[in-house]
Amino acid sequence: MDFARNVGRTDKNIRITAGIVLLLIALLFTDSVLLTLLGIGLLATGVISFCPVYNFLGRSTATPAETVSASDDLMQRASENLGDFKEEAVETAQELKEKAGGIAEELKDKADDLKDKAEDMADDLKDKAEDMADDLKDKAEDMADGLKNKAEGIADGLKDKAEDMKQNVDAKIDDHKQK
Repeated sequence: MDFARNVGRTDKNIRITAGIVLLLIALLFTDSVLLTLLGIGLLATGVISFCPVYNFLGRSTATPAETVSASDDLMQRASENLGDFKEEAVETAQELKEKAGGIAEELKDKADDLKDKAEDMADDLKDKAEDMADDLKDKAEDMADGLKNKAEGIADGLKDKAEDMKQNVDAKIDDHKQK
């Protein structure tokens, strides 16, 4: 059987990753023989960059350059593929780390912005509360002055009436004495 490379780079990486994940799931979380065999099959076809199903169907995801440059020795090809996979995994991890750092920095900046906005809003609310308290104080003082003036007016009116009544009583007493 001709084991010419028919699995391309992206396909290879997906097969190796999926194979590892399926094997871990099968071995750690289930007792599924089918899942184990599927994981082994994906891992093996990824490692040697050859898929018998693709060969049977006459398909290939490998570029012509990948097919030509692939070693005929399956062990050497497997070693190269695993080395490539390791390098790509490290590169991907580094890229993800950089992206995560960037995202963390953006989140920190947004959190700082939100904090500043919250402090501004708190200051605005404090100022508004102080203004409202001052307005209420002024209104209360105005009302107190108004009530004081009314009370003084009523008191003056009562005083005048009391004096009028006293004069009337005094006049009646004088009238009564004269009679």
